[in-house]
Amino acid sequence: MGTPLIQAVKAQNLEMVKDNHQFLRKKGANGMTALMHAVQYKNDKIVGLLLSEVKLQDDKGRTALYYALECDAFEITQFLISEAGYRDKKRLTPFEHFLSTKPDGLRFVMERWLQYSYDHLFSEACHENHEYVEKLLTSLYGLPRNGTNLIRAVILHCRENRHSSLIEKYLWQARLQDSKGMTALMYAASYGNAELVKSLSKEEMGLRDRDGNPALYYAITQSNRECASLLLSEASICNNDCYTVLDSCIQGHTDIVIQLIELLANLADTQTAFDFAVQHGHKVCAIFLLTGKLTWNGGTLLMASALANRPDIARSYLHKAGCRDKQGRTALMHAVESDHCELVSLLLHLESGMKDDTKSTALIMAAKKGNVDFVNLLRETEKGYTDKFGWTALMYAIANGQMECAELLIGEAGTQSIEENGRWKKGASALMIASNKGLLELVSALRAYEKGLLDEEGYSALLYAIGAGHDGCARLLLDEIVVTSPSGITQLAYLHALLKKEESDMTNDTHALMVSPMSENMIESTTNDCSSDRYETRYRSIYTSISNELEETFQRYTLRCLQVMTPRLLKVRLQCLFDIPPGILDIILTILFDGVDFLEVLDDALLFGAQGDSCIVCYCQYSDTVTSPCRHMLMCYACAEQVYKSENPLCPYCRIVIDNLIVLEPVQNIGGISQ
Repeated sequence: MGTPLIQAVKAQNLEMVKDNHQFLRKKGANGMTALMHAVQYKNDKIVGLLLSEVKLQDDKGRTALYYALECDAFEITQFLISEAGYRDKKRLTPFEHFLSTKPDGLRFVMERWLQYSYDHLFSEACHENHEYVEKLLTSLYGLPRNGTNLIRAVILHCRENRHSSLIEKYLWQARLQDSKGMTALMYAASYGNAELVKSLSKEEMGLRDRDGNPALYYAITQSNRECASLLLSEASICNNDCYTVLDSCIQGHTDIVIQLIELLANLADTQTAFDFAVQHGHKVCAIFLLTGKLTWNGGTLLMASALANRPDIARSYLHKAGCRDKQGRTALMHAVESDHCELVSLLLHLESGMKDDTKSTALIMAAKKGNVDFVNLLRETEKGYTDKFGWTALMYAIANGQMECAELLIGEAGTQSIEENGRWKKGASALMIASNKGLLELVSALRAYEKGLLDEEGYSALLYAIGAGHDGCARLLLDEIVVTSPSGITQLAYLHALLKKEESDMTNDTHALMVSPMSENMIESTTNDCSSDRYETRYRSIYTSISNELEETFQRYTLRCLQVMTPRLLKVRLQCLFDIPPGILDIILTILFDGVDFLEVLDDALLFGAQGDSCIVCYCQYSDTVTSPCRHMLMCYACAEQVYKSENPLCPYCRIVIDNLIVLEPVQNIGGISQ
C-alpha cells in the first residue's frame, strides 16, 4: 500500500502530495520512497516537491537516481546528481548499473544534462559527490580535474559561447588554479578567446602554471596573435628552466614570436628587435635574430656574434669569452668554422688552447677546413695539441688533403694516435697517412721525423704506401723494410706474409683485401668492384715493381750487420730474421767468419755427427731419416722434412738433391732381444 504520500504520488495528484508533506522520508514497500515512485512516473513537478528525500536508499540500497536512469527519466537525473556516488548492496553506483545495461547511455545522459543548464554541475549537490562527478566530466567532456567552477565555466563558454552568466557568477574564484597550476585566463588563452582574455587578464595576469609558464605561453602555442598581444606584459616571465616565454616558444612558433618582439620593440622605442631581445633577456630570440638559427645548444651571444660575423656586437660580450656551448665549443671555434677572420683575430688571445667535448682545438678545426690564415695564426698557441684519438692538426690536414696547412704544421711530426679513428689504426702517424694518400712531398719532409714508427698492427709507413699503390712514396721509404716490430718481425717478413695470405684468400673472400693498410680510394674500389684481379694489379704490381730495390736494401742492411756483429750476435740476429735451423747457421757462420778452408773441418764434423745418433741440424733429436738417392742418415724427420720442402732440397753432407725421405722406425725390444 505505502504511505498516503506515496499513494498521492501514484495518483499523480499534486495537491494531495502537498497535503501529505508530513510523510516525507517515510518508506513504503521494499523500502521505496515517494521520490522513487515520482521518478518512475517522470513527473518533474512532484519530484521538485520531494527533493528532501534525495540520498535515501531502498532495501537493495538503490537511490532515486537509479530509478530515474532505469526508466530513462534523463531530465530528472540532473536534480539527483548528488546520489551519483552511492552504491547499492551489489557495490554498484547508479551509473555503473546503468552502463552495464546501456553501455552508450552515459554520454547521452550527460548531454541531456548539459542541454538544459550547467548550473547543476556547479551546485552544492554536485560538490557532495565531487570526485565521482569530476571523473565523469573529465572522461566525457575534457574538463580539468580539480578545476574550479570558474575554469569549468570558461571552458564551456569557449566551446559554446553561451555561458557568460556562469563566468560572472564564479568570477570570485579568479587566481585559483587547477591541479596543473592553470588558471581560467590560461584556458581562455589556449582556446583563443580574446574577449575572455581581456576581461580575465585584469585578475590573473602574471600567474604561472606548474611548469612556470604564464597565459602568454598558451596564446603563442596556439598561434593566436590577438590573445598574445593582450598578454605582452608577461613576455619577460621565465619558466622553471629559466627561459622567457618568447625564448621557450620560438622553436615551434617562430613567426608569431618574432612579430611579438618587433611589436614590443616598437612599443619600447628600441632601435632594433635584436636590441630589445638582448635588453629584456630573450637570449634565444636574440641569437635567432642574429644568426637565423633556431637551436643554439646553450651558446652565448658572443658565440652568436662570431657565427654571424658581427665583431661590433662581439666586442660588447667579450666578458663571455671562455664559455662553451653544449658541445664544448667556444666562440673562437665558431668563428673558425664560419671563416670569419676578424672574429678569429679578436678572440685568439682570449680562447686559444681550449678544447671541445672531443678535445678538438680551433687549430684542428682550421686544419680540417684548410684555412691557411687561421692555421698560421693559431699554430703558435695550439701546436702539438691532440684530440681524443691522439690526432694532431697536422694529421687532420694530411687526411683531408690540405697540403699548405700540413706544410705549416710539420713541427707537430712525431705524434702517434692513441685510439682508432675511423679506418685509421691506433698508432697511426702523419707519415703513415701521407704515405697512404700518396703525398710525395710530405712523405719526403716527414720521413726524417717519423721513419721507423709502427702502428698497433706492426705496419710501417712503407706498408701503407705499398698497400695503397703508391710506388713513389714506397721508394722514399725503402729503408723501413728492415724495421723490426716488438715481436722481432721485419717489414719484409710482414710483406711476404701479406702477399702469401692474399694469394690464398683472394678467391674465397673479398674481405681479405683489408689485410693490409689501404688508402681510402682502395677501400672504395673494393666496394664498387670486388674483382681480385683488380686488387692484384693495384697491390702486387707495386710490390713487383720495387721488389728488387727492397731486396737490395735488405741485403745492404744485412751486410752492415755482418760488418759490426760478432758471430754470436749474428747467429741470434739471423735466427730472428730468417728462422734458420742451428745446424745450417753453423755452416753459414763458418763460411762467413772462418773462410772456405774451414769447410773441411765442418765436413769432419758432419761425418762425426753422421757416425753418432744426433741430428746434425738440431743436435737434439736422433737421426732417423735417410735421404734418397744419397742414402745419408744425418737428420731427424722434422729437420729432414724442412730441408726437403725448402727451395733447395740438398743433402747437408753431399749436396745432392733429395728426391725422397725414408723414415726408419725404432726396432722393438722383445724379451731383451732386438728383433
